[in-house]
Amino acid sequence: MTQPSQAVRRRHVFFISGFDPKGASHYHALYRAQASQQSAVNGMSMQVGPRRPMADGANGNSSWTIEAVSPEARHCETTYEFARWDDIVRRHWPRSTLRLLLDMVFAYWLMLASGVVPAIWKLSRKALIGAAYPIMVLGSGLVVGIGLGLWAALGLHGHETAGPLAFVAFLLPFGLVLWGTRYIESRLNTTWLVRIFSFTGKLAQGQTPGLEARLDALGLRIANKMRAKEADEILVVGFSVGSILAVSAMARALKRLEGGGTGATYPVLSLLTLGHCIPMLGLLPQASVFREELGVLAQTKCLTWFDFSSPTDWGSFALVDPVAACEVELPKSAGHKVQLRSPRFHTMFAPAVYAAIRRNKRRLHLQYLMAGDSPTDYDYFAVTAGAQTLGDRFADR
Repeated sequence: MTQPSQAVRRRHVFFISGFDPKGASHYHALYRAQASQQSAVNGMSMQVGPRRPMADGANGNSSWTIEAVSPEARHCETTYEFARWDDIVRRHWPRSTLRLLLDMVFAYWLMLASGVVPAIWKLSRKALIGAAYPIMVLGSGLVVGIGLGLWAALGLHGHETAGPLAFVAFLLPFGLVLWGTRYIESRLNTTWLVRIFSFTGKLAQGQTPGLEARLDALGLRIANKMRAKEADEILVVGFSVGSILAVSAMARALKRLEGGGTGATYPVLSLLTLGHCIPMLGLLPQASVFREELGVLAQTKCLTWFDFSSPTDWGSFALVDPVAACEVELPKSAGHKVQLRSPRFHTMFAPAVYAAIRRNKRRLHLQYLMAGDSPTDYDYFAVTAGAQTLGDRFADR
């Protein structure tokens, strides 16, 4: 449901990053640099202030202000709050190859054992292929390495020092192929998908200590900002896996608000999910609490929810309604609908530039938060710093 049109003079953004060990300093630098580039495209003047820690009770969150003036001379001041959970990510971020392989086994076992593979295939074949991509790359390297190693070792059959030499002969090609496979993987950026799938599995099984308390605290902060009525719009942004956390935090905020956030006395409440992978959690049988939270959002008529996910982004469920995909049971009176859009990344760049970006799947996944070379409907910086609400900006599109 889109709220009545109104100018935004003050906005508060809650930004929830994806499954990424990088913290607020990285995302502040990214926003500042990309906002400067986008200003040359959209004609907005944006002054991004320094990053500052929030007051006590914000769980280490940081924020910065954005002073923006549109080409029509409309002013808007935005407080951009980075909702910290990178410390939790680092606890679940495999650093060694062995740990990565163990996480890979866990992720694929969970997908197969839970029976979600056919559902994912039906919703998004690219997402399922993306899920299988790491095992295809690393598994192929392992098979080739073992094959070449055995061929080299067996070639020494009958040699008087065959035992020690055969062992060395096996290790050399085997190690070389594994090194080459890891190099290829680092260029393709595929193991970040494994990390995402493994984490969502642990999240469904309650194996993420500290995250529930962090989401409760974030929900309380959102509710308090709504009650404070200092801003014209409260905008929650969930990027990648952060889209899952944004759903949970928003649902917990709505449960704390009188009337579930309805009424003209509250600021406009908006949710923007980018490159969402919500069904990766919501389809798992263990994620019943999360499906209930999706149901809370689906029944909140005062909430404007837009999702931008690109069909070329294999790390997302593009143009897939997350509520319907997760088979959330809703009463017939629930009339809320997630507005699904494609950011149309290909219109932001010259064909050669876009082709290079598309080859790097991790880089493409980050484009939701980055500038383009040409003006388009999807403009992350106009959404988060401009003088229109999320609903008003896309009302006629």
